[in-house]
Amino acid sequence: MGLPGPASCGQDWFTARELADMAKARRLAGFPATERRWRHLAEREGWSDLPGRLARWRIGSGRPAMEYHLSAQPEPVQATIRARDQKTRDRHSCR
Repeated sequence: MGLPGPASCGQDWFTARELADMAKARRLAGFPATERRWRHLAEREGWSDLPGRLARWRIGSGRPAMEYHLSAQPEPVQATIRARDQKTRDRHSCR
């Protein structure tokens, strides 16, 4: 698992809901398709206990939510996110 680098054109931090929505939309086999199950996975794997550079509280509108850095995710999830972000960069010319 790598350490977070500088922010790119793509998203670097994800809540359990965002991960669940992506897993469901992309049909990621073996990964939870619900926010509740992602939170359970994060708890079981100890993601909330990771250093601040890998896990943090997102506080804004709505309820606070724990969010996790891209590099804390399993490799298949990272690959899916990178592919999605590459399409965004190609479309919007951010490099």
